[in-house]
Amino acid sequence: MNSQLKPDVDGLIHLSRTLKDELAEYKKVGLREFVRSDRHGAVHTLEGPHHKQSVVNTAELIRATVELPQFCSGIDEESVVRWKQEIILPKIPEYTDSLNLDRPEDSEFAAYRLSIVLGIVGDRRAKRKLLKWINNYTNRWLLGRARFDVSIFLLHLLHRVLGTARAFPASQVQRVVATLLGRQVASRAGDTEAEINYVDIALMISLAEPFSIDSDMLSYGILALREGAKDGRIWKNRQPLLRMNRRTVGCSTFQACLAVLGSKHLSERVGDLFPALASHHRWLREHRVDLDTPWRVADLHLRKPVRETWFNCLTLKFTRQFHSLIRGTIRSHFLRVYRGAVVSPSVLWEDVVLGKRERRAIEKAFLPRRSSEAQRYVPRLCTALLFGPPGTAKTTLVKAVAERVGWPLIELGMFDFVSSGIDGIFENAVRILDDLTHLRKVVILLDEVEEVFAAREKKQTEVFQKFLTAALLPPLQKLHDKGEVILFIATNHITRFDDAVRRAGRIDLVIPVGWPDEDQRVALIRRILSLNETTSRQLAKGLPFGTLIAEIVGLGKFISRQRASKDGRIVEVILKRWKKEFSALHEGDEKALAKFKREKRKYGRFS
Repeated sequence: MNSQLKPDVDGLIHLSRTLKDELAEYKKVGLREFVRSDRHGAVHTLEGPHHKQSVVNTAELIRATVELPQFCSGIDEESVVRWKQEIILPKIPEYTDSLNLDRPEDSEFAAYRLSIVLGIVGDRRAKRKLLKWINNYTNRWLLGRARFDVSIFLLHLLHRVLGTARAFPASQVQRVVATLLGRQVASRAGDTEAEINYVDIALMISLAEPFSIDSDMLSYGILALREGAKDGRIWKNRQPLLRMNRRTVGCSTFQACLAVLGSKHLSERVGDLFPALASHHRWLREHRVDLDTPWRVADLHLRKPVRETWFNCLTLKFTRQFHSLIRGTIRSHFLRVYRGAVVSPSVLWEDVVLGKRERRAIEKAFLPRRSSEAQRYVPRLCTALLFGPPGTAKTTLVKAVAERVGWPLIELGMFDFVSSGIDGIFENAVRILDDLTHLRKVVILLDEVEEVFAAREKKQTEVFQKFLTAALLPPLQKLHDKGEVILFIATNHITRFDDAVRRAGRIDLVIPVGWPDEDQRVALIRRILSLNETTSRQLAKGLPFGTLIAEIVGLGKFISRQRASKDGRIVEVILKRWKKEFSALHEGDEKALAKFKREKRKYGRFS
């Protein structure tokens, strides 16, 4: 998100909740109601055929069933197929034949309608002729052979449908956009506001995405758009964007908003336009047709407020994308605050040392089957408590999960909770967990925070700690219920956690992470020390069960020395070195193993 954007986070959170409620209302009613109330009797709706049919409304509704399926309850697939066959397909030959290649400016309206229907169904003949029409249309204007104004709105629609085609005249469109945007910038510099068309500017900036555009001109355009929406105003057209005999077609200002929101070209600058987009949202809330039906919005280009399917689909898309922008801004803010970072590919899930049962549980709960699914992957579960002896690579496990799903990782420990001092730990802890509830598609690790969630039933637990644990349970529950992050809590002392923290419904899995067994040690030795199978097996048998991964890594330098001396007693030398360096650290391993086995039986939960 834009680094220049320094948002009022509390205000954005409030606005995000408002938009979420509006989207929930849209979803509850669904676009089915918009069809019923359309002034054109838009399509063959659920009540049967209507005498009037609007191709544009029908096409937008069909598009919505693909782009907004969650809002299209009550519109079945059979109806969509019927609309295509009975309304859309019969119009394609008519619109195609109406294209005038010699005087393309005379058939703008046919090109407009054809660009709408070709976004729903394919037709090779129509696309080929429309590509020739675009070439002639832009070429005649650039050569000055016709006195007409190129419609940026029309070019925007045509590029959306045919922009990837080889025959698309990209260079000509680029020249048209640069020329017209330059004129708008000049108009603004000359203080001739009457000539400025803010919707045109927005469309031109977004249309310049696949082309190079002068950075100064881009900045001027964005500044003009900001000024065009001051004091709660919205971008207005100064003239209809298409003229055909007595008919005119205007581009809704919300079409321009969608173009801005969907433009990768503006991804680094969209924050500059945030106030303008917020003004458009306020306009929507203030210009409802009926107060008791807030999901129906009037077309702002008509004198009287009426309901139209295409416009309701448009405003619904705007509301959803604006909500996505705000959530992304909030996410970026908290990622910066809590040092979220993408995990290096060097930490791979395949290299994690874990028991078969534990590995299977985590893979089933958190990981996509294929790495290609990570972009749109939604984990089945979202919280897990990892426990086990120190040094068993619990943190590495979490990093590997984050790398596999492709989400940033946030690591928080006791230092983060006491950063404001012991006196401020209560407010700090509640604030941190509440902030984390606003994140999505992030892996969070709370490492060794048992003192924050201390068991309240123990007599030695202070009253302050009991209140702290009770205060943190609601935001922890909210993190779980929202299901938009993967949360791991790692600890060496599971018995210190409060029972309410560990319970199912708040923590989905409780995974024991112990020392590697012999086979796992063999695999680690082969990978880390680059020894052959036989030598690795001998070394694994000689090392005790409590050997840590970090200790095996520490033996690597002795391996290189041994190889350099060409001494054949490599296993004997390594074991001797390990005993000298690390054996004192493993005197209590037998007791620790017995304790870990008891905790694994009592607390382990794999589904």
